[in-house]
Amino acid sequence: MLTGQRLCHSESHNDTVLAALNQQRSDGILCDVTLIAEEQKFHAHKAVLAACSDYF
Repeated sequence: MLTGQRLCHSESHNDTVLAALNQQRSDGILCDVTLIAEEQKFHAHKAVLAACSDYF
């Protein structure tokens, strides 16, 4: 049991976080890696790539 802490649950938290990360990516904010495929550049967050793929 948690002492002195509160546990909050939100059905929309995951969507909100992903939307914020995508907006940051779109704006080029805090992107720390650039992927290049077929001469097209994709700015991304290393932490998101690592969390979503064993490749990274």
